[in-house]
Amino acid sequence: MVSSSYSSNNSYNKYSFRPSHSIPTTNLNVDNNVIPNFQHTSGSTNQNLQQHQHQQQRPSPLHQHSFTTSDNSLTNIVPTPPQAINYVTEPDHYMTYGEFFSNLSLADGNDEEHINIVDYPVNDLILMLSCLLTKIIEANDKLHPNHFDSTIAIRQKLKEEKRQKKLQRKQHHQHQEDLQQKQQDPNRINVNESIIEDDSSDGDEEDEMKNRYLANVLAFHGTNVPGISLHAYLSRVLKYCPVTNEVFLSLLVYFDRIAKKANNLKKEGDPDGEQLFVMDSYNIHRLIISGITVSSKFFSDIFYKNLRYAKVGGLPLEELNYLELQFLLLLDFKLMISVEDLQNYGDLLLRFWKREQITNELVHNTSIDTIPPSTDSGSQLPSQQSNSSEVQPQPQQTHS
Repeated sequence: MVSSSYSSNNSYNKYSFRPSHSIPTTNLNVDNNVIPNFQHTSGSTNQNLQQHQHQQQRPSPLHQHSFTTSDNSLTNIVPTPPQAINYVTEPDHYMTYGEFFSNLSLADGNDEEHINIVDYPVNDLILMLSCLLTKIIEANDKLHPNHFDSTIAIRQKLKEEKRQKKLQRKQHHQHQEDLQQKQQDPNRINVNESIIEDDSSDGDEEDEMKNRYLANVLAFHGTNVPGISLHAYLSRVLKYCPVTNEVFLSLLVYFDRIAKKANNLKKEGDPDGEQLFVMDSYNIHRLIISGITVSSKFFSDIFYKNLRYAKVGGLPLEELNYLELQFLLLLDFKLMISVEDLQNYGDLLLRFWKREQITNELVHNTSIDTIPPSTDSGSQLPSQQSNSSEVQPQPQQTHS
């Protein structure tokens, strides 16, 4: 977001006229310097008229005809006021992120901490993002250990249901043809066939959309779990393909949109444990590099070729091109993110990080308090031994 664009500034400079050019040439503007000249010419009007009578046979210049008026007309000239000058207004002001962030802080009364998307350190943002995604995939690995197999089973189930419906419609049409030959009433049978086709078209369309969605999700599943952590993976992307904070935060928005779309595709009769989209250890790396490829092209003016993203992400170029298309299909090509939504997801990420820090401190303090005191010096824990050695110097250190 910028305050004004380059083209609007040029248009403003082009059409902002000066006040002297805004007065029409047909109006007579009389000032103090012109009025005495008119009064001086009124005193010598008779002499000018006599000279004019002698010069009637000769054509006079064009500028002399403008003063062939009577004395009353010259003395009664009233200067016309200049017309109002309509300056071109400046282009509309677009709120910058700094103004948006300051207004957001003032609206909350500084009671709630907000993340500054522009000025926040990108390394800290990567650390928070990797921590959140790691907790999500660890939880999903425990809840859905066989998500890939279950997803394939769902697709096979949809294909089998589609085949059964097609077979039932074929048998029904065959039965209707037999009735048509017996009853000789084709109109009624055609109406029934059209009703059946209309009833079955809605269900088939939903199943087809669900099947395509599952195919898009399965495209990101890998056969093996990558050996690189998410924090190291995101740091590698930042090192070799630098992007802004908006690109990293957009991953949360896009992943959430894909998950919501999956929930909308679920039917009422589907089991509760059936999940269409699950981020796990097998697909998270491919989802990240595909999302960064798409988001960097959408948010950044300067981005890299897919060959570079593929090398950094550890994928073949053909696979990344395919995954980029599948990622866009999962989002229905809806990549626009408002500033408010991006700010909300950033604030949620910051709150999560604050809670994690508080939880880790509580766990650390609790573990220290629950350690029982030991009477035997030889049964001390390694951590206690290291602490005691730091407080009290050993005899060997004193001799040295």
